[in-house]
Parts: sequence; C-alpha cells; structure tokens
Amino acid sequence: MRKGLLLLAFCALANRGKAQLVLNEVSQGPTGGSKEYFEFVVVGTRTCTDSTADLRGWIIDDNNGWVQSGAGTGIAAGAIRFANNPAWARVPYGSVILVYNEQDKNPRITAPDDPTDANQDYTYILPASSNLLERNFTEPTVATGGTGYTYPTSGFGQVLPTDWHWGTVALANGGDAVIIVNPANRGAASFSFAFGIGTAATATIRVPDMPGGKNYFLSDANYTVAASWQQGDAGPNETPGVPNGGANSTWIAALRLQVSGGSAGTVSGGPSLCLGSTTTFTTTGPAGGTWSSSNPAVATVNPATGVVTPVAAGTSTITYTVGSGSCPASSGAPLTVVPTPVLQPTTGTSPVCVGAQFQVTNPAVNGSGQWSSTNPAVATVTPTLPAGGPSIGNVTALSAGTTTINLTVTLNGCTAIQPFQLVVDAVPAVAPITGNNTVCLGATTPFASTTPGGVWSAANTAVATVSPGGVVTGVAVGSTNIRYTVTAGGCSGFVEKNISVSPLPVAGPISGNATLCVGGSSQLSIPGGAVGVRTWTSSNPAVATVNNSGLVTALAAGSSTISLQVLNAEGCTASSTYNILVQALSLQLQATPNPVNAGNAVTLSATGNTAFIVTGWTPSVPNPTAATQVVTPAVTTTYTVNGQTAAGCAASASVTVTVNEVKDDVFIPNYFTPNNDGRNDLLQVYGSSIRSLEFRIFNQWGQQVFASTDAGRGWDGTASGKAQPVGVYSYVARITLQSGKQINLKGSINLIR
Repeated sequence: MRKGLLLLAFCALANRGKAQLVLNEVSQGPTGGSKEYFEFVVVGTRTCTDSTADLRGWIIDDNNGWVQSGAGTGIAAGAIRFANNPAWARVPYGSVILVYNEQDKNPRITAPDDPTDANQDYTYILPASSNLLERNFTEPTVATGGTGYTYPTSGFGQVLPTDWHWGTVALANGGDAVIIVNPANRGAASFSFAFGIGTAATATIRVPDMPGGKNYFLSDANYTVAASWQQGDAGPNETPGVPNGGANSTWIAALRLQVSGGSAGTVSGGPSLCLGSTTTFTTTGPAGGTWSSSNPAVATVNPATGVVTPVAAGTSTITYTVGSGSCPASSGAPLTVVPTPVLQPTTGTSPVCVGAQFQVTNPAVNGSGQWSSTNPAVATVTPTLPAGGPSIGNVTALSAGTTTINLTVTLNGCTAIQPFQLVVDAVPAVAPITGNNTVCLGATTPFASTTPGGVWSAANTAVATVSPGGVVTGVAVGSTNIRYTVTAGGCSGFVEKNISVSPLPVAGPISGNATLCVGGSSQLSIPGGAVGVRTWTSSNPAVATVNNSGLVTALAAGSSTISLQVLNAEGCTASSTYNILVQALSLQLQATPNPVNAGNAVTLSATGNTAFIVTGWTPSVPNPTAATQVVTPAVTTTYTVNGQTAAGCAASASVTVTVNEVKDDVFIPNYFTPNNDGRNDLLQVYGSSIRSLEFRIFNQWGQQVFASTDAGRGWDGTASGKAQPVGVYSYVARITLQSGKQINLKGSINLIR
C-alpha cells in the first residue's frame, strides 16, 4: 500500500510539473455589492497517456504581498485551496472552473452548480463555500505577506465563518491581484494577475486598474501577454463559466481535443533467423515509424531501416510504431533466433609447396560437413568423415597460388562456414649435378650445380659425405646418392647424382730393419704383396736409397722416410711409410781430473753420438762393460774404450791421463791485505798434495777468530761478520798429505789494510 501511495504521489507531482492553472476571466461584479468571481482554465498538452491535471492542493488568493506589499495593496487574510478530493485528481485539460461569491452571487451566473463536471461539459461551477475547497482565514495577513512569504501546508479547513468564504480572496477596487500557487512550489506564483498595484516584474499580467463594475478577460491563448487581456463592463462583457469567444474559445476547444493514434500496418519478417545473419522486417503501414525489439538480448533492430541482427538464441517480437499526433500505433511480428552451428578453427599446414598432400581437420559434430576449395586449380580437397570424430579433408596442392578450404555445416536450417586460408608456393627448379661418378675411399671429388643457394646432403653418410661446398668424400666402399636441395619461399626442389666409392690397394704395413749402419742394407716388404703398380721413394737419398724392389742402402748417418705408393686398376692409390735410421757410432772418452797428482783417483767417462754398449777397456778395468770407470794411475797412462750400437755399429776412443809427481811442499803467507782489491784478500794454506787439514787463527788475546778444515777456504779478516783490526795474529795448522805424512805448523801473520 505504501509503494502505491508513493507511486501515486510521484505521478501527481510529475503531472503538476506539466499542467498549469491560469486565470481566464475575473470580475468585480456590477457596481454596488461584491458579485465577484474567478474563472480559471486548466492548461496542458494532451498525449495518449496525459490529458488531465491534478489540482489537489493548488491555492488561489488575492494579493498576498508578492505583487506588492504594504497598506492599500488589497491583502486579505486567508486563502482558498483545492481540497484533497478525487474530484480534483484528474481534471481534463481545457476545463473551465468558475469559483464565485455565493454571499452576493453575480446575476450573470445562471448555470447550476456543477463542482465535479457531472455532465462532462468541461465546466466546473462551485461557490467559495463548496466542500471541494478548503479555506484558511489567517494566512497570509498584512503582517505575514511579502516577497519572502511561503504558504503553509496546514491551517486549511472546511468550516469557516459564513462571511469568510469569499472574504479570504475578496478583491479591493483600488488595486489587488489574483494569485495561483502550485503546491509543488508554495513560495512563488505559478500565475498572477495584478491590477493597480505591482509591476510587470512582480506579476505575470499587470493592468492599470479594474474598478467596481469592471471585469478583465483573456481574448485568446496568450495568457502571459498583457495585450491579450481586455477590460469590459460587468454585465454585458461577463461570460462566467464559458470561454470568452473568438480566439479564446478556439484555444480552449483545442485544449479539449482528444489525441488518437493511427495504424502501423502489418509487419512481415522472420519468423526465424540464424545467428550470424541479418534480415529486414517490413510493414504495410506509413513510413517514418520506429522499429524496436522486445528482447534486445536476443535480437536488435535498426530503428530506421528494420534490419534485424540476432544476438543470441531465443524469441523476441519486432515491433513497428508510428505516431498520430502524440499517440503511437504499433504492429509486430514474432521472431525466433536459431543458433548457428559453432565451429572450431580448422587446423592444417599453410603455406605448402606444389605437390604436397596433407590433411585439414575440424572437430565438427559427428564428422558432419562438406569440404570445398574456392580455387580447385590451386588445391583440391576430398572428405574423410569418420563417424563421431573430427571432419578430415585430404588436400592436394596442384599449383602456386591461394585458395580457401571451407568446411560447411548445416544444423536446424542454419549454416556455418569455417574457412582455412591456404597458400601454395611454387617448387624451385634445380639444374643437374655435374662431377665424377666414382671416388676413391678416403679421397674427395667436387660436385656442382649451376643453380645457386642450395644445400648438399648424402643419402648414406656411412658410404660418402659431402661438404657445404659440394666436395664429396669417400667413407666406405659402396654407392650412395648425393642430393642438392634449393629452397625458395619455403619450398624445396632437388636433384640427385649417384657416387661409387672404390676400394684402396694394400700398401702396408712395411716391415724390415729400421736401423742400419753406414754401408749396410735392408730389404723392406709388405705382407702378402700389393696388387698394382708399386713406387718406392726415399725422403733423404743422401742418408739412404731404395730401389724398386724395396732394398734400402745406408749411405750416411741420419734418418730417412721410405715411402711406398700402390696404384690399383680403379685408379685409387694407397701409400705407407717406413722410417730408417742410419747410424755411424762416434765415441768420446774423458778423464777428470787430468792431469792428476799421483795417488789421486780419476773418473773416465765414455759417451757417444747415439745409444751404444761398452764391449771392453784397455788397459783392463774391473767392470769392462761400464761406460764410467774410476781409476788411480800411478804413472801417466793411455786408456781406450770399445763400444757398439744395437745395430752392431762399432767404434773406440782413447784418453791419456797425466800423473804428476807429488811433493811435500806446504806454504802459509805471513801477511795479507783483506781490502777487497782482488789481491791478497784471503789468508789460506797452500800445498800440492794436501789431503786434509785443521787450520785455526787467534787474536792477540788468544781468542779464535777463524777455523777451517777445507784447504780451499781462507780467512777474509772478519770474525762474526765484523772486520778485525790491523795487527799480528797467530795460527796453528795440522796437515795430512796425500802420502799420509802429517805436518804441524805454528806461526804469526800480519793483517794489513
């Protein structure tokens, strides 16, 4: 119930915003009395849904201070309001409402009261005392009136003193106003008519005066234009309850004209439409109408052209609407949108090359559908339709170009086409391969083609390989195809040539003596012999030569590589090598020391220019096969060593060891000068046959400053790293000679700087 009241209130307010209540005639009545009346017209534009006004709560009053305030401006306490009665809820546009003073009724009012327009002649006649009107006899007053005044919502009622029924709106002859207030805005006049007071800025219509015995009436439809209002005499110019004649009557009659609609004709189109397509609805009705869809979620329609576009499966009504005046007329037709089969993308290969055969697939329902090619000269397609599986098309590329492979599926009268764009590229032409038909095992031969930019490959790389430049290498005896492939635009063309790999002759391994002595020879051979033409060569003929049978002759010490090359009937060659070492043994014999004092040992060392073994010594020695001997000759002696290599190359060498006679001479200087000038810087014991010694030096206080058991080591004049002072020092020496003789010496020396 509350929602209904709110909705009613909203509609009422909305209607009030459109409708207007205006004054059509006002009369002071004949002279001598108060035979006044107000005649109003309900103004509004009729439509098919709006032809009435809600007057409940509208207020009518004389001047309340808005037009002009102060004494003498006709302000009468109180006002009249249309009661909250259903009679005022829907007052037709063009209705004339006559409110009069029943205490002094104007004699021109002859029609009976009709406060509810019971006879439906668009005329409401009622006295100010009618219970369809409410009266407030206190506001506004002179004290409360003014430009800032707002009418209250309370204080209006049915019961008032009898003389206050009209007294709340009674007009003053000297100047007053008629004010109409819309309850939606109780602080301003929606229409006001003033005479003798105010200005054009404070009243909708302002005229100079309207004394007793006069009236004013609207002569046409321009109720806001002062020139349209005419003053008349009460009596002959009064027309209470009816239009004022002429243009005014024409205007009011037009307000009462009921709006009616025309015909939208018969709508044609549909009744079904596939998703993804469009259709145009038509009508036999007049042009200029508007198309609409009852369910835009299913289908939309161009409002001007009637072109329908489906949105989703379902139903809708397509309606054509035309208007006659403001009243529309409509006609419609049902539409069912049928879903178009939904196809997944077709998968396949593109681009492909001329001659390619492949399949395109699409998971169509139950393998249904028809395959086709838009350009069969480029590619053809034949179907393979496994039940319950994807639709498969077998495509054959015939020539270079483009085509579309289409899968067409129809379901419930709707057809879907899934395209697959196919590009077929041409296969490049390749010139033939040129080159030898055979190659020897391990050898190479070049292949070539006049078509540039290709790639070489071998069918069997275990037999032959080919380099990026076309060089073929024989890997194993047999035959294989060599292919040259040229790719352009993603397509490849190729040519092939067969190559035979021939076996190599046997050329090794070579066997024979690898080490020879100068003047010796060796016969070289290979196992089983070699079939073909043999050629022997020596890399160093000055060291060794070889004849055509492989006999090597050693000429000089050194090394040489003997090569054998064998050429077989297929033209293939094989070769092997054998290294020959020619030796010429040379021995050297050294004695250390030499000469030597009698009784001292000498080391004999035999060396050679190559590896050898010792075969003997002269004179004989305890270990005759050792290359190093230690001997102690008593007199000068010549020693000889004999040796040979593993190849039997022999040689000998000799050395004479000179033995000096040993003398017992020992000498110790009596001074030395350790000043680092290179002369007499050391003090030591000198002798030619000293075997061992003990040598000590003391300063003048008996402190030892030097000691040595090495005859080759002397005193440099320092002790503990410090230079000793100039002076006399004493020494003690105990010496053993090579002969075993011992000598003890004591003495003094001078240290001079």
